[in-house]
Amino acid sequence: MNLKIECACGQKIAFEVEPENGAMPCALPCPSCQADITGLANAEIQRQLAAVSATAPAAAPVGARLRVSMPAHAPTAAPAAPVAVTTTAAPEAPVEPPRPSRPVPRPLSTGPYVGDDGEASPKAFLLGVVGVFIGTLAGLAVWYLLAQAGLTLRILAILVAVGAGFGGRLFCRGGDKGLGGVAAVLAVIAMFFGGAITLNKSVVEKYSLNDKELRESFDEEVKTAKAITKEIPTGTDEEIRHYLAKGQSGAAEITAEDVSDFRTSEEFKGAKDLASGKITFESYAQNFHKAFTDATKGASKVVGAFGAFRMMSIWLIALIGGTAYKIAAG
Repeated sequence: MNLKIECACGQKIAFEVEPENGAMPCALPCPSCQADITGLANAEIQRQLAAVSATAPAAAPVGARLRVSMPAHAPTAAPAAPVAVTTTAAPEAPVEPPRPSRPVPRPLSTGPYVGDDGEASPKAFLLGVVGVFIGTLAGLAVWYLLAQAGLTLRILAILVAVGAGFGGRLFCRGGDKGLGGVAAVLAVIAMFFGGAITLNKSVVEKYSLNDKELRESFDEEVKTAKAITKEIPTGTDEEIRHYLAKGQSGAAEITAEDVSDFRTSEEFKGAKDLASGKITFESYAQNFHKAFTDATKGASKVVGAFGAFRMMSIWLIALIGGTAYKIAAG
């Protein structure tokens, strides 16, 4: 017997079952909310059995009697006793006792959250939205790592679409058209956001110093600091003038303003700390990166805006949105 029932939570299931005494042979839980829906199955069994009984032909009566009389033109004789003919029904074939069977709902093989109509239940849809969000973040993370490696191609935004589509499908345990629409919208939004952060990161990495270059700069500044402390031991104006006059025609060309500017410069102030080792490479690198970030903060906004704007392409939007929709919708 083929049963199709719907739980109160909205989950629809269909399965084959052999009833026992007009009822389910075992308890039946809802595959979505785990509620007991045996009563719903029993009601459907009774409805189908009643429909079959109403359409079945009436059985012939058992033990019906026929009375046979002598014909009127027969010779006169003692009246014969009436002969009674009894018809009996043919013996029924032995019926094999029903075998107990456990119903196997079809949704369990195709995903317990998707009904026969291909639409996800409310619970499955919400889980799918969560999966779309997580998949989108995963796609952005991979895209960002590739940007750090120097890959800034716009087509890499397809990673966001794939992550959004498969994330929603995985959490929903099936495809759904509404979920496909959510995945398409989130993927396109993430595409613009990813375009901004990936391009900005690549530009910053391009103009920033790597560890090797930073180490060379630190060693050069330490060398200069040691020369300053050696040639300007007491810090007098005359010592500063002679130090600045190197490479020029003479100390007479160094003005008092030049001396004052050098005395207040960071190069002169930090010379003793660098020469003595008070300023380590780690602290030097930390101060450099902080100063670089502060200097490029305004430029980062401009670069990020340009990165988002360069994703403004009809074919790219259609590709990202369509890919995410197709995967999530199934």
